[in-house]
Amino acid sequence: GVKVGLQATEEGCWAVGERCVAMESLLFLSSAALALRPSMESLASADGQHVIQSFYESSVFVTADLRDAMCRLIPRVTVVMEDVIQSILQVKWDTSDLGVHHSPYVDMVHARFVDLCGALDQMESFLPPKMRRVIVRGAVLHVMEGLVEGYSRIRRSGANTPLIISNDISTLKASLELLTRLKPFPFSKHAENFAKAFFLDINSPEMIVEWARQHAEYPSHQIAGLCQSLGAKESSAVFGRTVQTSDRVKALLAQVAQVSKHHALPSSSITVAQLAGEG
Repeated sequence: GVKVGLQATEEGCWAVGERCVAMESLLFLSSAALALRPSMESLASADGQHVIQSFYESSVFVTADLRDAMCRLIPRVTVVMEDVIQSILQVKWDTSDLGVHHSPYVDMVHARFVDLCGALDQMESFLPPKMRRVIVRGAVLHVMEGLVEGYSRIRRSGANTPLIISNDISTLKASLELLTRLKPFPFSKHAENFAKAFFLDINSPEMIVEWARQHAEYPSHQIAGLCQSLGAKESSAVFGRTVQTSDRVKALLAQVAQVSKHHALPSSSITVAQLAGEG
């Protein structure tokens, strides 16, 4: 039988394989129950009809939603991003030196994927190939969303900030493409597009508001963080304009909050089919 473990090790990996197999088994049982429903209803009394309906609504119809929720959760427990975000905040983003090396957080993410792919390799005998693809692609999306969360908290940015971020993303993307064998590599645009937003000019608020309007994949607090970073860059670049810039940023924050109040991360609504690259 399959050994079930909950430890966060390469062997256990939070029992991801076991959970996926259990979920697939539950979906199979649900499909069998759906096929049997007409026969059950034809044999049931009037009171029994209510029991059957209650059973299907509470136990059978929800299995697909449960699978989607599980697939969205797995990346969060297998690829931890909190310390990666803290590492992002320790980078000197306002430097004038572009350099040739990537930032330390890139290696941290790569190491997480080495562990994840190694654990999934050990589950190859019982983990369906589609579920492996769903897990890995979901982990990539989780990482890209986590990177943007970190970038949105940058408070001292400079002219080279988007170039440094873009170099980091390109380096990470290249390493993960080799490691995961995902082609085309998914979800990197989520981080790449946010990096380009650091080129926006705080003196052109209309452009920033329009950018925010067009990018519903970034929650309001991330767009607000971007605006604060752009405002801080302007304040440090032009001596003596801190007050004026602060007022401009406050007005801009009010506008972007209005246009982005219904924005949400892609992972909040993505389906298993989309994670599998089917939709």
